[in-house]
Amino acid sequence: ESLSRSPPPPSGEQAEIARALKEEALRVSKQVNNLLEMARLQSGRVALNRQWQPLDQVISGALQTLRRSLTEHRITVVLDEHLPLVNIDPVLLERVVYNLLENTVKFTPPGSAVDIGARIGETSVVVWIADNGPGLPKGREEIIFNKFERGRPADAKPGVGLGLAICRAIVEAHGGEMHAENRPSGGARFTFTLPRGDPPATAEPEPPRAQPST
Repeated sequence: ESLSRSPPPPSGEQAEIARALKEEALRVSKQVNNLLEMARLQSGRVALNRQWQPLDQVISGALQTLRRSLTEHRITVVLDEHLPLVNIDPVLLERVVYNLLENTVKFTPPGSAVDIGARIGETSVVVWIADNGPGLPKGREEIIFNKFERGRPADAKPGVGLGLAICRAIVEAHGGEMHAENRPSGGARFTFTLPRGDPPATAEPEPPRAQPST
């Protein structure tokens, strides 16, 4: 950033080098943060800041953060009309949705459809993110959640294989489950659950008071 802002502003090859340096620094910083977060999750030192929150706010927050990366994908969001509040750490759960969306963008071509949905189950709220891309390598649907594992080991995409491991660890810390599968129609589908719990009742509005007669 300092190189790109210093007068006179760089141009041509210098500007490209400055941009590449910034992108690489951000990539390394993200990898270090992922390693630290995974270590904290495994050590049990992460205390969930649980709050009763509407799930749509978590999803919209992740979509807003990734809005530039999603411009070349067709996004559809379908949520049950009466989704209950869920007792979650909204920051960590938004990280789950963000990681899954980022993963989808990374491994699907431009123009791919991405479906985000949530429905009410018997004891949980079920959330999914699905695409119509190349799908997951057969037999690796579970392995991809291991640390330092990647869906396609020979893929040149940047990353060290921690994003999905972090997602599952966060979901399990909430008492939920996560799995991945290939869709019969093509593409991959990631699903996780969150316990429904007993959300606080919504306060009913007080009836208007009768006006004293004159």
